[in-house]
Order: sequence, then structure tokens, then C-alpha cells
Amino acid sequence: MKPGIVIIILLFITTSLFGQNVRFEQITNESGRSLGFVSGMVQDSTGFMWLATRNGLYRYDGYSYRLFRHDRKDSTSIPYNDLTYLYLDQDEHIWLRHYNRLFVFQNEQLSGKFPYVTENTFDINTRILQDKFKNYWIGPVKDQLIRYRSEQEVDTFTLAQQLIHPGVIKWLKQNEPESIITNQQKIEVVEKQQFLIVSCGEGSDGNFYDYGTILRGNDTIYNAKNSFHPIQKGSLFRLSTRLVELEAGVYTIHFESDGSNSFEDTENPLSGYGVAIFPVNYESEIAKLSQVAYYPEKAIHAAAIKDLYVNNEGFFTLLTENGIHVFSGERWESIDVDFRKKVHPDIIEDGYNMPLIQSTSGNYWIGTHNGLIQVFANGRSKEHAFFNAPVRLFNIQADHKGRIWLATSNGLHAYSPATKNVVSYRQNNKNRLYSNNVRNILEDRSHNLWIATKEGLNRIRPPWFHYADLGMNNYAPFPILKISDNQFLTAGKTGMLHYFSSNENKNKTIEIPQEIFPADDFTGEPEYDVTDMMLAGNRMYMTFSDRVAVFSYPALELIRYRELPELKVGAQSIDNHALYLVMHGDRVWVIAVDAIYAYDKELLGLQDSLTFGVNYSSVFDIDNRFVKDLDPWQDHFLLRTSRNILLFNPDEKSLTKLFAFPESIRQTSQANGDCFIDSSKSALWFAVIPDIYRMSLSDYKVDTFNVEIEADLGDYYTKVTDTLVWVASNNGLIKFNPQTNDFVRYNSSDGLAANNVNGVYTDIYQNLWITSLKGLTKMNVVDEQTETYFRSDDFHELYFLKKHYRHPDFDHHLLLPTTSGYMQFNPDSLNPFKPPLAISNIYLFGKKASFDSLAHQKEHIELQHNENFITFELASLDYTEPSKNMFRYKMKNFNDQWIYTDANNRKAPYTGLPPGDYVFVAQGTNNDGVWSGPLSITVIIHPPWYRTTVAYISYVIFIILSIVFYIRYRERKLKHEKKVLEQKVRERTAEISRQRDKIAAQNKDITDSIHYASRIQSALLPSDEFAKSVLNSYFILFKPRDIVSGDYYWLTQIGNKTIVVAADCTGHGVPGAFMSMLGVAFLNEIVVRDKTLTTNAILDRLREYVIKSLKQTGEEGGSKDGMDIALTIINHDTLEAEFSGAYNPLYVLRDGEIETIKADRMPIGYHIKVDTPFTRKEVKLQKGDRLYMFSDGYPDQFGGEDGRKYMSKRFKRKIIETGTLSMSEQKAALDQSIEEWKGDKHEQIDDIIVIGVQI
Repeated sequence: MKPGIVIIILLFITTSLFGQNVRFEQITNESGRSLGFVSGMVQDSTGFMWLATRNGLYRYDGYSYRLFRHDRKDSTSIPYNDLTYLYLDQDEHIWLRHYNRLFVFQNEQLSGKFPYVTENTFDINTRILQDKFKNYWIGPVKDQLIRYRSEQEVDTFTLAQQLIHPGVIKWLKQNEPESIITNQQKIEVVEKQQFLIVSCGEGSDGNFYDYGTILRGNDTIYNAKNSFHPIQKGSLFRLSTRLVELEAGVYTIHFESDGSNSFEDTENPLSGYGVAIFPVNYESEIAKLSQVAYYPEKAIHAAAIKDLYVNNEGFFTLLTENGIHVFSGERWESIDVDFRKKVHPDIIEDGYNMPLIQSTSGNYWIGTHNGLIQVFANGRSKEHAFFNAPVRLFNIQADHKGRIWLATSNGLHAYSPATKNVVSYRQNNKNRLYSNNVRNILEDRSHNLWIATKEGLNRIRPPWFHYADLGMNNYAPFPILKISDNQFLTAGKTGMLHYFSSNENKNKTIEIPQEIFPADDFTGEPEYDVTDMMLAGNRMYMTFSDRVAVFSYPALELIRYRELPELKVGAQSIDNHALYLVMHGDRVWVIAVDAIYAYDKELLGLQDSLTFGVNYSSVFDIDNRFVKDLDPWQDHFLLRTSRNILLFNPDEKSLTKLFAFPESIRQTSQANGDCFIDSSKSALWFAVIPDIYRMSLSDYKVDTFNVEIEADLGDYYTKVTDTLVWVASNNGLIKFNPQTNDFVRYNSSDGLAANNVNGVYTDIYQNLWITSLKGLTKMNVVDEQTETYFRSDDFHELYFLKKHYRHPDFDHHLLLPTTSGYMQFNPDSLNPFKPPLAISNIYLFGKKASFDSLAHQKEHIELQHNENFITFELASLDYTEPSKNMFRYKMKNFNDQWIYTDANNRKAPYTGLPPGDYVFVAQGTNNDGVWSGPLSITVIIHPPWYRTTVAYISYVIFIILSIVFYIRYRERKLKHEKKVLEQKVRERTAEISRQRDKIAAQNKDITDSIHYASRIQSALLPSDEFAKSVLNSYFILFKPRDIVSGDYYWLTQIGNKTIVVAADCTGHGVPGAFMSMLGVAFLNEIVVRDKTLTTNAILDRLREYVIKSLKQTGEEGGSKDGMDIALTIINHDTLEAEFSGAYNPLYVLRDGEIETIKADRMPIGYHIKVDTPFTRKEVKLQKGDRLYMFSDGYPDQFGGEDGRKYMSKRFKRKIIETGTLSMSEQKAALDQSIEEWKGDKHEQIDDIIVIGVQI
């Protein structure tokens, strides 16, 4: 296949919130030191992490390590400590490499398996992988790749270039020319002739030191550079062979040479370097051999192995300089990619590693010193680009979100195919990355990312927060419009609408027409100041600057926009400013700086207005954000302005002042803030520190609470929970309890990220999430513990904003606005991963116990009565935050109550267990309290000998013996009674057997007779050989209900006409079979003997024969037997058909539709219409038409779930559905359909015949 290629340029720009400021966790040993150079990492099926280092092999469970090193006294220990490679196969073998030696570690000891592999030496970069077929692939080994399945099944594949065919070399040696051209020479061709041109010299891939050309004037007829190939692998000696037909004329043969001739001439089939010309015929053997692309047996068509991989399907995959080669079990399948054109040729030649992976989408990703190459599975498009700062790649991995992580010599990099952005991580004092020399990457099952560097091991926990950068730089609140709990729209100062769907993980932008935005008076640039958005049916409304616009929804196409009236103070005027939108009735109300304007919701025609009645002395005194907040209440709206609290009643078109702020703070920053209606909908809360106000919504009376905190310039935002009022201010967070009149102030010294709090959010657990310009803080309202997630140094110029009036609440996640976008997270599902639980160690009397299998593999333990002090050490194998993992355990039959413990107390001790059978059950959590499934292990404590079962049996033997006599007496009596009964049973059984045998013999005689009749009937019906000779494409579905059938088929060929019959005789079984034999005999006489060749005439005569032979008179009580029939005559020359039928129609299938050719409504036999002749119908046929004739047995069959008939409608639909199959396949499909319809509950009720013929 031809691949499509995209080379991704790694621009290394930080667009994520976490960017380069992520803090890596350093994984250290138990003494706090680095593990050093980690050369390999895997996670086994249990969940343990295995780490190969220069100091041995570590097993890590998140709490402690077990180190495996070489021990000269222990033959089962690993043979070397300096490990350079690690691989885990499907059978849990851990493969390790020490430079050029491979060995196997299993069940925590050295394995003696695979002697072919472990007793040989390989290259220092040799790896071993296992494919889905259990083949082991070992390579690179010099220029070879080894496939190993067993000691007796070892195949070697050799990297090889295209060579000159040995037959050509042999021919050249046998036909050596008298001389060769070594410089320049002219030749004359008298007449057109065919030649074999041979040029020999030295060269390597991409370089040609000696080569020949043929010119005719200035035209190049032949150039050896295009077809140079070596004679054998590794040889500098190259040969070019080309078939050329030269017209009559003069030609110049030129041979270019560097004159070094460094290679020995022993391989040269010619007398030296130069050009030789041989007259040949294109049909000759040498001409054909010269065109053969020759490779050695079991050759891989490449010069260098760049990486080994097992793809998503489990197939072994090889990356070479020529592309991707996949071994599917029987053969190699290649995706050709010429990396020499995309990566510097020197990199290709010098053994430079190019790691390969396949993403979940099926695309391959290849790392190079330029960046990434993406090879698409569909092979369509191809793009090329390069990164200008080369790095050396050691490993690439795709995480669960599809990001591609690159381990390089210059740090760790993450590329997002969705956004095409790259985040780079390099070592500094803050992030704690051990080294920029990153060698390996692994994502574990709970999505932690492990980073192995040359200096140590780091880990990144999965991110909790998801940030969307909308490309804004906005310090004013912006609206977020909720569509559903998973979808919302937002707009900022970008001229764009941003649509986000969390369940689809989709984030797209929709451009707003630029012409609707007003231009800045000074810069002329559009002012993208979107202040509110609102949905109403199939319309979306938006306010921005001094305008209001209406869009269609969901298409989001602009319908119309209007400018608000200007603001005038005396002779001065400036543009108005729209702040909020409300919908009431058939009007859209726009709350602006000076008034509330009513617009028609369809055409945005201005209909009315309500002024705020504020008198300004100058336009420069106007507050551009006069209305600070808006709260809907019943059919009214409560407004907080910079001067007062107003009630807006759109029904009455009125504005009522409910409360006025003190004169001293009006239109100052202290008047800024919001208002909040409590959950009971009975009161409105708002704050102007040091006062907090509660306004009753029944009588509008205001209660004032003084919190005795020094006022600070800034905004005040109120959040009311069930019993508390929270006020966010520039001087911290204030908690007020109106029932006790108590208040508390929290600031940065109490754990807040900053004092300038601008937002308070609650999650489903009633935690407070407190935002500020400089960070985010979580507060538990029960114990008032705080946790800060971001501070200003994490954000640089990215800050949280106060929320807009149109900020939605979501059921399952929080949405926090920032200066350039928003952050989203779900407090309810932080880490949903259920961790595997393992028993890492088992202790007896405080000492580690040894069993026949490892502790985490044990399911059953048997101990003696004096081994009853047992301890289980638990490990919850989730590595996100192991110190926060919890455990619980119990010993069934000893103590069924759960015992809870934490990560610091992972041992479950049991002392003095009495003899008995127990089940130890344990569970563990991840860092967020998600419990694992239960782990259980059976514990059996054997009792001492005197409390064994054998002892207890011996205690009761005396009792048993004392009753033996009585039991024996009873046995004798019972045996006598039993013998009498058995004699009676034998007599009755003998009589039954005699009757059964008699009935069986009679049944066999009858059945044998019917089977013989079936063979006679089958002999009368046309054979398959005859049908095949008459019909080219057909099927006959013949299913007798009993052994013999009352349905039959008949066909013959007379001249260019084929006569086909499907008939259904009265009755089935033996009576029907008699009738079918009559029908076959009559048809042979009418058609074959008398040559009656019109369908209606055939049926008329057949009716006469039946009436006559059965002596039918029509009298009551007389014979009424007969048959229903469909008869078709096909003329293959004219593509015409005749049809006549008695009850049974003809179906014609053409282009997926069925035409029904109806039959006469009278049978073959005596009928009220006995004197009425049958009609003849003509049908024009086309090639590909299909004709179907059948009896009523198929559509009348009962079946299905409710025992209904199959029916003709379903039969037609089935014919159409299967009409594209071959005739044999259609027959099988029809047979399967009627059998499935009949099922096990219904028997076949009638004989079935279906004939299909394809024209």
C-alpha cells in the first residue's frame, strides 16, 4: 500500500496550563537516593512495577522495593547486575539484557528456559519481542532478524539489497566481450537493434564512483546511475544491466570513473571497469533475467533496522529505512516510506534509533531527530516538514488521551494530535526532573506517566484539571451559555464563539461576522466586548458594546443586529453599553448603562424603554458598568447597580427602588459586587463591607449585619449555602452565620492562594472552591482544611476571573473562567481506577515465609496447628498517591468485621488462630477512595492428631459396632423381600420387551418401504447433472415433509427452449408421491413425446390426463385430487419466457424489485372451471434476471415467536435481500431462513419446493 505521511514539526510551545511548570515526582529507593539509570520499565499483570537498572532489577509496589541482584551462591539469581534492557512477554517471562547477553527471569528467579537465546551472544542493542502467535523476534543481530518459537523452530531473516541475478553473472562470464569501453567511444548502429548494456564499477547507496552513459547527440539514452546494484551484500562492486533498443545512427558511449578502483576484480564478470554492449533479443533468457529484481531467500528488503514493535493487532512490526514491515503470520506486508527523503541520510545509515508506535486510531508514529512522522493507515495524504534543532530520540509512547510522548536527549516532550501543540519539559530546579536525557516512558494502568532518565526515575500523576485556552486576554467577566449538562457556548474578546462538549471531548470555534462589531475610535480595530448571551427556542441573542444581535440556533447564523440609542448629557453624546439580556413574553429586554430597552424578539425593533433616572453632569461621569448584577425572581428581576437595588417588572414596565447605598460609596469600587437569592427564595443577600444585607422578598425590608472587618477597596461577591453566607472580597473570604451573628475572615495566612478573592463555588460535597487572580483554593467546610492547587508562579499571566451573571451550574463538574479561557474539572471522579490488590509478603511468627509459589500468587495455604501466627502484607497497586491508599481486611470464620487501616499499616496480623478453615479477604483503595474488588485466600490450620477427623472416627467406632448386629438382621429380611419383588419385575419386563420388539419390526418394514419409494421418486426427478446441462445458473430447494414428497420439479430442453416446472400435488408423503409420479409421467408424454411447447397447452393437456386417469367426474364424494403448478418456458435466444400457472405464480427479480406473474385460479384436476383453458403470459427477460417458482409449503410454514405463517410478503423480502448472492448461496440462505423460522417448536407442515433460475 502507499502510505500518507505527515511530519509533525515540534515547535515546543507551551499552550497548556501545566506547560513547563508541572512538578515531577522523584522516585527514590528506601534510603531516599535516586535509582540511577533506569534502562527499562514494565507493569506486570498483577500490577507490580519492574525496573531494570545498572544496579539490578527492582520490583516496586508503591510502598517498598525488592531488589534482585547477582549472588554467586545462588544459581537462581540474575547473572548480571548491569541491566540494559527489559521486556515482559505474554507468559510473564521477564527478559533482561546485559549488553550482548539475554536471559529470562520468572517467578522471581532465573529461568532455565530458552537455551538457544540465553546461551548465545547478540548485539548490544538487540531486543526481543513476542507477537500474538507466540513467536519471539530477536534483533537486530548484525544484519539479521531471528524468529524463535522453540529450539527446533528458528528462522533467520537477512537484511538485503537488490542484487544482480546470478544467472546474469554466469552469462556474462560465458559471453565476455573482446573489449570494454573505459573512457569515451562512438559507435554506429546500422539498423534498429536490441542491446543489453552492461556497466560495471564501484559505488554505494546514493553514491556512484564509476558509471556509464549512452548519448545520441545531447539526448541521454542510458545512464547506469538509475539501475546500479551490487553482486552480493556489502560489496562496493556494482553492476548495471539495461535492455535498450537503438535506432540506426551514431551514439557516444561515455564511462565516468574516479580511477580509484579500490575493490578487487575477482567479482567482476567482465575484464575490467567500463561499459560493454551485447546484441540480444528481448525474448531471450538473458534479456528476461536482466530485468528480474533478485533478492536472497528470506531477505528483508532493507539495509538497516530502525526499530522493532508489536502493533495493535499483535503482529510483529519492523521499521527500516524503506518503511514499515508487518509480519501477519505467513508473509511480510510493507508500507513503503522513503525515510532518506524525510530524515538526513547520515541518520539512516549510522544506526540512529527511530522509535515506532501505533496509536489507537491505527496510525503509526515514528520519532526522528526532526520530530514525528505520522503514517496513516488509509495511505492518502502526505505532508513534510522538519524541526530545525535536532534531538536524539530514545522512546515514544501514546497515552490514554492520544498524546504522543517523546523521550529525547533534550528533555521530555508531549505532542497532541488533536490540537497539534507540543509541550516541552526540561530539567530545572522547580520541576525536579532528574535529567534532560530521557530514555524511556511508560503509562501505567491508572494513567500515571513514568519517565526514566539517565540520572533517575520520575513520575507524573494524571492531571485533575482540564484547561481550554480560547486565545483571549480578558480581565472582564464573560458569559458562558449552558446548552446541556455537557455542552456550553462561550465568547470573549476574540470575535469567536467557542463550543465545548465534554462527553464528545469536542472544542470548536465559530466565527462571528466581523462587520457587526464596532470599531475602536483610536485604533480602528473591532471591539470584541461580548457582555451577555441568551438562548430562546431557535434563537440566540447576544449583546456586545453598544449593540444587540440575534442569531439562528443551532446554525448560529446572524439574522439581524441593532445599535442601542446613544448616551446624551446636554450637548455631549457617547456610545451606549449593553450589559445584560432578559427574555419576557415576546420581548427581549436589554439592560444598558442608562436604561432598559425592549426589543421585538424576531426583528429587534425598539418598542419601549425604562430609564434609570440618573443625572450626570458630564458623559465622563457615566459608569460603563452601572448594573453590577442581575437575579431573576418569579416574573421579576432584581438589579444591583452602583447606586441601589432595583426591582424590574417587565409586565408593568416599571422600575422600583428597593434599597439605596450610602451616598459615600455610590459609584465607587465599594459598590461593586453581586446579589444572591438564597435557596428558600425568601431573601436577597448582598454586601458592602463592613456591612452584609439581607432583604426580605416578601416585604422588601432590609436587615443589616456588621462584620467589623476593615473595608477594602474592591468588589464583593456573595455565596449563600444552607446556613452560612460567604462574601468574597479583595481582603479575603468572609464566613458569616446569620443565626449566631458570628463571622470569620480567611486570608492567605489561612491557606488561601491570595487575598483578592473573586469567586466562590460549591461542589456536590459542599466543598468551597475559592478563586482569585492568583490561584485556586479548595476548602472543606467541615474541618476548614484548605488545599491550594495553583499559585501565581504556576499561572504566569493566567488568572481566575470573577464569574459572569450568565455563569451556569453543572451537575457533575465545575467550570472556572480565566483571563484566556476556562478550566474544567469533575470533583466526583478524580481517579476512577479500581486498583489491583496484591499480597506482597506473608509472614509466619514475624519471619517471611516461603511457599511453593509467590505470595501474590497464592490462593490456598495449609499450616500446622503450631503455625498459627500469620501476617499478610498488602499492596494496593495504584501509584497515583500510594500514601493515600486505604485498606480493609477480615478473616472469615474468625472475625467477620472489617478492620480498616492506611498505607502506613499495610500488615494484617492474626495471632493464635485455632485449627479450622478460614478465608482471608482484603480490599484496597486508590488515592481517592475507590475500592478494589475483594482479594481472598483460603487458610487452613490443621488440628493436632487427637483432634483430627480420623481420631474422632475412632471414638465412635464402638458405637457403630454395637448396632451392626441389628443392621445385619434387618438386611437379611429386606434381601428376602427384595428377591420376591425382583422376580415379579423380571416377568413384567420380559413381556414388555416382546411387545416392543414386535412393534419395532413392523415399523422398520414400513420405513424401509417408504425409503425405497423415495429412491424411486428421486430417480424420476431430473438429476443434478441434467439440470446443470440445461440451466447455467440455478438452484432447487427441495424439502419433503416426510421421506417421500407430494411436491416435485421437472425440466427439459427442447431446441433453444428450456421448460421448468414446480408442482404441488394433493397431499404429502406416500399419497402425494403417487400423484407426483403421475405428473412426471404425464409431462414426459405431453412435452417430450408430443412436443407440446406452449405453456397453456401443456397445462390444458395435463389437466385432461389427470381427470381421465383419476376418473374425476365432479360428483360429490368423487376424487378431487390434483396439483397446483407453475410452468415456465425460457427461450435463451430471444430472452423471452412464457408462463402459465395453476394457483402458483412466477416471481421475476430485476434490479432489486420483484414482479409477480400471476397464475390462473384453478388447479390441475376437476374444477368448476374445467372447461376454461389456461392463460399464457409472455415475459421479456434481461440478462441477470432471476425467476422463482415454488409451492405453498414455504410461505405457509408456521414459526417465529408467535407461531404465525412465514407469508408471501416475507418470502419476497427474503428473495430481494439475498438476490445479490450466487444461486447456491441464495439457496443456502433461503434454507437457513425457513429453518430458523421453524425453530425447535414447530414441525414442517408441508412439502417445500423452490426453484430459482438466473438468466
